[in-house]
Amino acid sequence: MQKARMIVAVIILVLSLALLAWGLWPEGHVRRELPIAPTQMTLPTPSSFVPSPDNAPQVSSLAHVEGPKPAGRSGAVLPLPCSNGAA
Repeated sequence: MQKARMIVAVIILVLSLALLAWGLWPEGHVRRELPIAPTQMTLPTPSSFVPSPDNAPQVSSLAHVEGPKPAGRSGAVLPLPCSNGAA
């Protein structure tokens, strides 16, 4: 019984060392080329940062309700777009 345990232990040890060596083995180098045309090498325009109605964030229907104004501040109140069509 003691000899069988020793054989199983050696088999498990050899198998685990083989798997460890296989896991640490360096992977082959892969080189991938992605051609980029010079016309695609442009910087974004400043107008692309301004939100347009097409990509404006969705606002909840409660966003157009005015709350109490903070003391000492004055300014214009701008209506926010609502998803349900109410102004």
